[in-house]
Amino acid sequence: MTGHKWGSLGWPSGLSPAKPFEIKLYAGTPANPVVFDRAGVVLLGCNIHDHMVGWIVVADTPYHGLTDPKGTTRLAPVPAGAYALVVWHPDLPVGSNGVRRAVTLRDGAPVVVDVVLAEVGR
Repeated sequence: MTGHKWGSLGWPSGLSPAKPFEIKLYAGTPANPVVFDRAGVVLLGCNIHDHMVGWIVVADTPYHGLTDPKGTTRLAPVPAGAYALVVWHPDLPVGSNGVRRAVTLRDGAPVVVDVVLAEVGR
């Protein structure tokens, strides 16, 4: 955001419990950075330009990834065990923390998980 003048960044209190915040208008770099210390989805908005939105997904795990244009991703080697796979997309309903799937990993065995985001509105 360096060099830009932004208005209120953040979602009105209570609608983004992962990190409600507001940054007043400024020029250059704000003095106090915003620390995202709680897992969840944070919706960013501009109080001047309603069409300007963004999302920050804060994960509480080192195992995460972004999908490629085909919608696939690979995670770094994950230890064997039972996990919850969470898939999030910006077109999910506001307030959604994603679609969860239970996944059990075995040592050295690859796992393919197909997730269809039926809730996505595009």
